[in-house]
Amino acid sequence: MPVEFLTADQRQRYGRYPDDLPADQQARCFYLDDTDHGIIRQCRTDVTRVGFALQLCTVRFLGTFLDDPTDVPPSIVALVTHQLGIPSPPDLDAYRRNPVRWKHTADIRQRYGYTAFAHQPAHFQFVRWLFIRAWYHHERPVVLFDRATAWLIQRKILLPGATILERLIATVRDRADARLWRLLAAPVTTEHQARLEALLRVPDGERMTTLERLRRAPTRQSGNGLRTALHRLTDIRPLAVGPIPESRIPHHRLLTLYRFVSTDRAQTIARLADDRRIATLRAFVSILEATAQDDVLDLLDAFITDVFATATRTGIQTRLRTLKDLDAAALILADIGRVVVDSAIAPTEVRAQALAAHPAAAITAAVEQVTAVTRPPDETYYDELVAQALRVGRVRPHLLRTITFDALPAGQAVLDAYRFLQEIEPKSRPSLAATPKPSSPVRGGATSNPARRLTGWPTPSASWIGSRMPCAAENSSSPPACAMPTHVRA
Repeated sequence: MPVEFLTADQRQRYGRYPDDLPADQQARCFYLDDTDHGIIRQCRTDVTRVGFALQLCTVRFLGTFLDDPTDVPPSIVALVTHQLGIPSPPDLDAYRRNPVRWKHTADIRQRYGYTAFAHQPAHFQFVRWLFIRAWYHHERPVVLFDRATAWLIQRKILLPGATILERLIATVRDRADARLWRLLAAPVTTEHQARLEALLRVPDGERMTTLERLRRAPTRQSGNGLRTALHRLTDIRPLAVGPIPESRIPHHRLLTLYRFVSTDRAQTIARLADDRRIATLRAFVSILEATAQDDVLDLLDAFITDVFATATRTGIQTRLRTLKDLDAAALILADIGRVVVDSAIAPTEVRAQALAAHPAAAITAAVEQVTAVTRPPDETYYDELVAQALRVGRVRPHLLRTITFDALPAGQAVLDAYRFLQEIEPKSRPSLAATPKPSSPVRGGATSNPARRLTGWPTPSASWIGSRMPCAAENSSSPPACAMPTHVRA
């Protein structure tokens, strides 16, 4: 980094009073307590007392002594004079020429514990703090300069010259950066280095470098976009050297290198020094791998949401087309219901009356029609989801090979199903004997035919319905085989 990073204006304002000081800041920073008054009263004249007080307030506020101790804003002079009980500010030109001001400087340093910048161990402590700050925070040089100034003032270490502090900060930042590059580049083998540097070259037949291609995240929320994201993640993973221990390298330092590679040209990165180039590319790949996987999951979520939305729309349209048949079946069952709840009909005559109103075949057909068309309000359109199998099948193989999930206990059943699909995907004729079974039926107690086929539950049929309602399956001329349950009587 440049050794000199301060502007001319910043260099001019360093260690000097600002042009304007708010009144509240004056009252807070230039207050003299009883101890100060006791020391100041030892001076013989008003001029020396005011001069001593001004130097004391100056070193507290600025962290240094001024070459001209009287170069203080008039408002500060008036405030200090008022605290000392002097009627009016004295002429300070005599104090500026008086050698006693140097004695006052030494006296303040001794009494109040101020040390020179180069004295040990204060200087070592400051350099160590500066390196830790540069290593963990990596702030801009000007920001670090301001924080260093505040740190020195707080610990009563006299500020050095602007150039000295500027060069020290630049040196410490360079050493922190060099340590970062060395730690990142050390585990990189020759093979991995060749892979990383290949990112900066344009492959044959291409118009852009591999780096520029990989850092472009797919944005299309479709099956093609998801496949592109999966291929991108597959291309990125072989570039990773290994996990970077965050206990040794702060994560935000990796993010800084990642942002640099994400926005700068490949030619600029190629011109970096060897250690810096390899370290920068390794940090970029480590963050890019996680980012690319997040992109895949975002597109997968959007893709699955669209699949379910399409199935729901198709299911609603299908139901609208079957409303006529559903109405006819509902009217038949409504007639049967009125017979059942009619208190004027004896319980033993209910079956005969129902079959007199509608034949057994019509009642059975109506039951099957209602069962096939109706569904609970919160049930998924499984038939329509099965129709989306081809669309999902285009991305399923690559997804199962690329993404590995984990789950909390509540999602363990879904995770088991996903891992089972991962196991059988490479097989040409997989066995479904080990298919995971759900631990509980679908909410609501009813499941459509595709869901039953997928979960292994029995599919309802006419014989199944007949086993539950044998009376309804018998011919109207046959004798009653059973009576209606008592709970339907009037």
